[in-house]
Amino acid sequence: MAGVPASEPSAGTAVGSSIALGGVAVKVKVMLVVSLLACAVLLVTGVVSIPKPNSGADRQRIPERLVTDESEQAEMGQLEDARRERDRLRARVAELEASLRAQEEAGDRMIEAPGTEGAEDVPPEIQTAVQSWSALLGDPERVWDQLHDEGDIEKMEEFTSTVGTLIPWKLANEELSDADRVKYERLLDLNGFREGYVKFAQGNFAAAETALEKHIEDLDEKEATLAGEGRALDAAARVYRDARSKVVLRFLREKAGRPPASELDLGDGWITEKRVLLGELSGKVVAVLFRRAGDKRAGPFLQGLSSDLEGRAGVEVVTIGYFRGDEAPEEARATLRKDLAALGYEGPAGLDPDNTGQSLFRSWQANVGSATFMILDRQGRLAWHMTDPKASDVRLVSRILDRIAGGR
Repeated sequence: MAGVPASEPSAGTAVGSSIALGGVAVKVKVMLVVSLLACAVLLVTGVVSIPKPNSGADRQRIPERLVTDESEQAEMGQLEDARRERDRLRARVAELEASLRAQEEAGDRMIEAPGTEGAEDVPPEIQTAVQSWSALLGDPERVWDQLHDEGDIEKMEEFTSTVGTLIPWKLANEELSDADRVKYERLLDLNGFREGYVKFAQGNFAAAETALEKHIEDLDEKEATLAGEGRALDAAARVYRDARSKVVLRFLREKAGRPPASELDLGDGWITEKRVLLGELSGKVVAVLFRRAGDKRAGPFLQGLSSDLEGRAGVEVVTIGYFRGDEAPEEARATLRKDLAALGYEGPAGLDPDNTGQSLFRSWQANVGSATFMILDRQGRLAWHMTDPKASDVRLVSRILDRIAGGR
């Protein structure tokens, strides 16, 4: 994750000792030891073993000998290089020590509320959020990505709680710099979707719906205010509201907790001997990936997920493709077979039999274009929806599948 400005600690939750302040202190000590050892080695080796001249005559002879004796000339060059490296290491250690001090001081500064003298006037919930925030070094967006990629749903929830509690407090500070204000506002603008997304991953549909509704309402209100000032809502905030919160909210309202609108009856569209009929899979969790052949983002996701689930009982994976343009049926089947063989996928697969309207895709609320991933629980009810899945989503999805397979 990116380096942290000395004036502000980063947002997030603890993701391991390598990014905790204690971990940095250890790294600084290690760097000190390494630099000292490096200098010691240089001094002990012949690289720096130049005898001191005993007289003015000796000092006068050194330049002549350097010119005439190539070995000593090389030795002097190595000595100069060693001195430069020693100075560089010393400067780097000093830099790390200064950064550590700044981080420790920043943690104290953050709990000073606007208009107060110090930490004693700060509400307990803010102090708790500060501790969570100050435990991290790095860019908060990268912290979120790392937690998501690791499938750490508990830490993802802590992240959203910390941001939702602390950032409004920070934004109330009238002395906040313009750059920090923009950074914190964007973090808060995205947090509403993330909060709903985490609740959805936990299987709490009602809480997820509430969070997503609030996210949309908050950004609609902010957009109207900005429009009155001749300004526009941040582009990232618009994407999170329109392409994420609204899409997931629609699924929660119309599909979640219900059986899908249609069976996976592909008829001649199946390209594998193994076929999936939901009515015959009672008691199993079913993961369905809707994607076009050749999708470079969803392909690695399917590859990773099928590998992760290999040998796991109680979970079935199936992928459904669709006809593109004026593809002939046999051409479309051959294209999909070749694509899945390249991914090493051996599970059930087929094509939407509607080669013009993709009616199966549309009845499931699956995109025709970018991929859509869904999970059905053991009772055949839709329990998860994800647009544009990619390889980095596999761990999170695996956690969700474990929860659903366990009946939670």
